[in-house]
Amino acid sequence: MLSFFRSRRRAQWRAKPFPEPWEKVLARHVPYYSLLPPEHQATLKGHIHVFFAEKNIEGCNGLHLTDRMRLTIAAHACVLLLGHDFGFFPGLESILLYPGAFIPRHKEEHPSGIVDEDPEAQEGESWDRGVVILSWEDIRRDLKAFDGRNVLFHEFAHQLYDLGEEAFPNVSAHQHFIEVFAKHYERHVKDVNRRRPTFFDEYGAEDPAEFFAVATEAFFEQPLFFRQKYPAFYKEFQAYYRQNPAEYFRQ
Repeated sequence: MLSFFRSRRRAQWRAKPFPEPWEKVLARHVPYYSLLPPEHQATLKGHIHVFFAEKNIEGCNGLHLTDRMRLTIAAHACVLLLGHDFGFFPGLESILLYPGAFIPRHKEEHPSGIVDEDPEAQEGESWDRGVVILSWEDIRRDLKAFDGRNVLFHEFAHQLYDLGEEAFPNVSAHQHFIEVFAKHYERHVKDVNRRRPTFFDEYGAEDPAEFFAVATEAFFEQPLFFRQKYPAFYKEFQAYYRQNPAEYFRQ
């Protein structure tokens, strides 16, 4: 019953008219929007209404949120959902936006009782407790070129990765994805450790979750190169997201 009412609310939000000033912001400040075919643009605008209705976006450290900021975040998050909405980031509640890189308060206690803190500045983080944290300065940097680096795609991909097998239509699809994914992840780790040039960001060698996130960045930002270099792996991401970004760029 809850799912029925949620679906009905989302249908109502998607049907709302999209304000003309918002469309101008997308056309002017979100380069990916112009790549999408008209039917995907229409779907994206409906998704943005749902995103604004269900997710909270907050400015931090005195940052004044603008429509450009909110729409840039929502649009990129919703691009990942164009083929399959994945339940609309069910574990996500809030997005915290900082003016620039931020220092998370991470503490890790070892069995010895020693506590480590991570003072390193970050451009983005995704928590499994309902929060994505972003840096506006780094978002703006990534919008300057389709170079395979996009902190928005990266962090929202983490939210999808956390869904695990729930994101797949059946056990067989999940298992096949894992097999192909593991093969390419292992190859990537070996190449990074041997200091060989890599197509995917080296950061993907940290762990499978990071590799999924950097592969997602490449899938949406450099799909023609991705498909040419790793056709079988590209095909798995195409099935996962139920999209073919190479067609956006080819056209």
